[in-house]
Amino acid sequence: MATWLNLTGLSPSTTYFIQIHRRGGGGGATISGNICVYEPVTPPAVIEDCNGGTTVCASTSFTGNSSGSGNISDLNAGNQGCLNSGEHESSWYYFSAATAGDFAFTIVTSVDYDFAVWGPYASASCPPNEAPLRCSYSGTTGNTGLLDGSGDNTEGSGGNRFVEDINANAGDVFIICIDNYSSDASGFDLNWSLSNGASLDCTSLPVEMANFKILQKSNSNLIQWETKSESESREFIIEKSLDGNEFEKIGSREAAGNSSATINYEFEDFEWQNSVTYYRLKMVDIDGTFEYSHIPSVKRTFDDVIIYPNPTNSDLNFDFGNSFSGNFQIIFTNMLGERVMDSGSVNQTNSVFQTSILERMSDGLYFVEITDEYGNHVGSYKIVKNNE
Repeated sequence: MATWLNLTGLSPSTTYFIQIHRRGGGGGATISGNICVYEPVTPPAVIEDCNGGTTVCASTSFTGNSSGSGNISDLNAGNQGCLNSGEHESSWYYFSAATAGDFAFTIVTSVDYDFAVWGPYASASCPPNEAPLRCSYSGTTGNTGLLDGSGDNTEGSGGNRFVEDINANAGDVFIICIDNYSSDASGFDLNWSLSNGASLDCTSLPVEMANFKILQKSNSNLIQWETKSESESREFIIEKSLDGNEFEKIGSREAAGNSSATINYEFEDFEWQNSVTYYRLKMVDIDGTFEYSHIPSVKRTFDDVIIYPNPTNSDLNFDFGNSFSGNFQIIFTNMLGERVMDSGSVNQTNSVFQTSILERMSDGLYFVEITDEYGNHVGSYKIVKNNE
């Protein structure tokens, strides 16, 4: 019997150990087989996953169905909202407002369908990173959807299956997950109701993205991505962030234009930091239309900060070396875990930060925690204060 473990957040160049226990039984048991460690392959995009969703291009009714929950767990505690039991038989869609107005729809079904809508966004990015704008998890069967005058934006199992319609501006992009809670392979029809000038944007997306990842090299972060097809694509703009919110352009790569073959791209970032760094791609079409990729991140391993003298009676030196820059916070706690001193924000412009902060403390053992300005853990240290 094969057993699978999916481990995330592991640090490069760190050794990890695997221990296997046998539960019950007598001695002398043996284990045969292999232990395989590998980097998982990005699964193919399917309509049951957010990144395989379909762009809704017209307000005409269409029929949908799905066979399961897909290859990726798109829903989590941070974005699922009322869909708190996850995906069952799900289908994902995107729609964009070509003109401002009111957008409503009805999911026509005889079984128990639930749904959620996320947005508005400048472009679709999967999976959604926040709670839904609209959400229905009604426990009853029958039609459900967005309806003007429903009186609520989200509802649980006791809801009446309908929540308020969406008033959108031109250019607003939304993501929809339609989920068959009954899991009985029953399909649905989706009927649109657009009013007050609303219309849908039928612009097709220029690139079919297959893989986007960040690899750590000794002196750089290597950004690699792969496309399965491109249509009228112009360029890829590589953007970088240290907090996951504010991004800046760090480079670009010319796109293929039109292609039905797999193409691999890469970009090397030599200005990396000892912290979590986020990256995204802005995929730009020839006519200026663009879409953002999902946002992978990489965390470089911190070198140790050298603290001396230790023990000390007053003065302390924090040697950050040459690989640290920016603002840091230094927190002292006693043996009871109580915070006794906080350095505030330390701007590390020189390699060594000097302080006499310990002269106001009693003799004894103290613990020092250093974090960077983005909350990343730099190191934990023990310091002895001794006046002798």
